Amino acid sequence: MRCSFQWINPVFTSIEPAIPLLNTLSSTQSISLHATDFQNSKIISQVDRKFIFITLPLPNGTLTAMIDQHAADERYRLETIIQNLQTTAIKIQPPIEISFPSEKNIQVLKERKSKLQQWGIELAILGDLVRISSIPGILEDIDATRWKTILLQYVTEDGLDCPSGMMNIFCSKACRSVHPS
Repeated sequence: MRCSFQWINPVFTSIEPAIPLLNTLSSTQSISLHATDFQNSKIISQVDRKFIFITLPLPNGTLTAMIDQHAADERYRLETIIQNLQTTAIKIQPPIEISFPSEKNIQVLKERKSKLQQWGIELAILGDLVRISSIPGILEDIDATRWKTILLQYVTEDGLDCPSGMMNIFCSKACRSVHPS
C-alpha cells in the first residue's frame, strides 16, 4: 500500500529542544513512499507529542520527514480494517433486497460482482433485484437504503475496486477509533 506525505513548513510549539538546521528542510513537494521505505528508518525525535521526526535512507539519498502520529495511526487502522474484510464477513438473515432502476446499472453490477466479493460482499442479481447475503462485519449497521446508495454510486464510478461509499465508511471508522492521548 502507498502512503503520501505532504511536506509543510515546520512550526513547533513544544518545549522540546530545537533541532539544528530544521528551517532548511521545508518544501512544498509531495512524495509517495512504500511501507518498505520505513524498514530502515531512524527516529530522531518526537515533536510536540504529535509528530515523529525521522530519516529514511532511499536509493537516491536520505529523506528527512515529519510524520503526523495521529494520521499514521489512522492509516494503520484503515489498512487493518481492509485486510480483515473477508475474514470478518457476516451472513445477513434475511438478506438485504434492493431494486435497481436500470438495466445498465444491473449490467455494471454483474461485471463488478467479483470485485465486491473481494471486499466481503456476496450478492445475487435476480432481474432488477439485488440480494445482499454477506457483508463485512464492520458494516453490519448499514441499512438497505444506505446499501442501495453505495451500490448505485459504485456502478456509476469509473472502475474503482472498492465502492467509494464503503471506503468513506472505513476511513470514518478508522478515524473514530483513534483514542486521544
